[in-house]
Amino acid sequence: ERCIPRGWPRQCITRATMAGHPEVGVVSRPMDELVVKNSKYAKGCEELHMANKNIIKLADFDHFENLEVLWLNDNRIRQLSGLDANFRIKELYVHNNAIATLRDSSISEMTFLHVLTLFNNRLSDLSSALGELSRLRHLEKLDLFGNPLAEEKDYRLHVIKQLPWLHVFDRHVITDDERLAARKLKPLATDLTAAMAGAGGASKSAEKEAAAKTQAFQPTAEASAKTE
Repeated sequence: ERCIPRGWPRQCITRATMAGHPEVGVVSRPMDELVVKNSKYAKGCEELHMANKNIIKLADFDHFENLEVLWLNDNRIRQLSGLDANFRIKELYVHNNAIATLRDSSISEMTFLHVLTLFNNRLSDLSSALGELSRLRHLEKLDLFGNPLAEEKDYRLHVIKQLPWLHVFDRHVITDDERLAARKLKPLATDLTAAMAGAGGASKSAEKEAAAKTQAFQPTAEASAKTE
């Protein structure tokens, strides 16, 4: 395991590696992965490996503001929170964890994300997951296999339809035939589109109600004549 900062590819070795065994804990302590534990060294870190650390909760990543590649696979992470400050991340490896939802996670902040491995987690709601992933317009490679949501009907085609900018999905290059089939598929109602549709429906209802009230207060021609 190593942290690879800008300009320091050979020197930023973790203390855990130097000791010959990883430190085990349930809350992440990324600063402990550095030989020099200070914010300046953390700020220069662009790649950090924290796999197989028995991590359940993510914390203390705020100083790693230039982080671009983060390995958190093979832990026990339940939610991808605590990474809001790391919006520059381009590659995130979180496979083999216990992530059950992407709602209220830091994923929405990672707008530069190119690679995301989420296979072998506990994601069960395809609609909800796609609602969050649809914000990541630079995402090129995505892995979701091994999650309960992969059992949903037309799972692969729904992902391709909702995320047309993907190049590789579940370790297979997306073909032109798959893109064509996905375009013909009935859209899957995601949380994001449902929310937008709900907002639009509420707006139209409000407009109709206002129009009805306006019409109710407008005098008819007969009423006007009587008044005169």
